[in-house]
Amino acid sequence: TATATAVAPTPEPVPTSPPRAIEGDTPEEIILNAGCGICHQIGDLGESRKVGPDLSNIGNEAGGRIAGFTAEEYLRQAILNPNATMAPGCPNGPCVANIMPQDYATRLTAEQLNTLITFLLEQKMEMGETAVAPAIDNATPTSKAQPAAKNLPIPTSNNSSLTIQVMLVIIVLVLTLFLLWKTGANQD
Repeated sequence: TATATAVAPTPEPVPTSPPRAIEGDTPEEIILNAGCGICHQIGDLGESRKVGPDLSNIGNEAGGRIAGFTAEEYLRQAILNPNATMAPGCPNGPCVANIMPQDYATRLTAEQLNTLITFLLEQKMEMGETAVAPAIDNATPTSKAQPAAKNLPIPTSNNSSLTIQVMLVIIVLVLTLFLLWKTGANQD
């Protein structure tokens, strides 16, 4: 007996749309529209302690990342081919490949790329200075080029142990005052 087998039709390839170009002429606009600030702190832009490394001092660090590369060459490579130049560390551990978008070569114009690299080269902190997200001022709306920073407390084990120690001191103080008051009331 012969059995008929169904043959699935071969799907026709569907053309894909070209990648969406990143809009903006200023470093702030490019960073906002490219989504850089979602993962990186870059001076007063973006959010720290996210996925990507803090770039607030990249102007001082980029030149020493890869032997034989200038700071500009490193940054260009890191933007256009991020898996080839993985940063030494990210906030949550080692940096992971394929986290940073791989299509900036097709989405940024040459002028935008140069503007962004120039801006990143200018990101240099003084010795001992740390990048701190600016305080949020609810009375002043932020522009689209600078998203509002989130001031979140940095969780540390010292915060909870300090709270417990303060509570214990207060309890001992209250009990001591109560006992002094009680013994003074009995003497009358």
